Amino acid sequence: MFALVPDWLNHHQLVLTISFFLISLVVSIYGQDIKRYLHEWPKTKEKVRQAKQRAAIQRVALLNQLHNNSYALLLYFAIQFIRLIFEWLALAIVFSLLIGFHVVTQRAVASFLGLLAGAFFGMCDKVRKLLAQLTNYDESVKELQQRQ
Repeated sequence: MFALVPDWLNHHQLVLTISFFLISLVVSIYGQDIKRYLHEWPKTKEKVRQAKQRAAIQRVALLNQLHNNSYALLLYFAIQFIRLIFEWLALAIVFSLLIGFHVVTQRAVASFLGLLAGAFFGMCDKVRKLLAQLTNYDESVKELQQRQ
């Protein structure tokens, strides 16, 4: 399968189409995050403070939504897992394209596996922090409301 990759990479229309597809995939998956980052670009200390305040408000809302609601918590875990799968898929596509360009070395394979592991452990840490805040729900909500 990978032996065919260099042949179709020589056709410019296909490369351009796939490139636009990958860009649109990234934008569609991370569109809200990109939009929020561009609108909250920390230009001043006041903007940084407002962004932290909005993040605290969103975290309190998430904690309130998930507290004593096992169905919502299960959906949250499923969404995080699906997001991780899409991140892995995007990384696999990029890695496959690098294989097609014959840029892949032993070091690149190790880096790719490191990226996959990093995405997994990042998701695990995010879920761990949420579970810690849910375990100490009252204290966490007080602390987050003080940040507001």
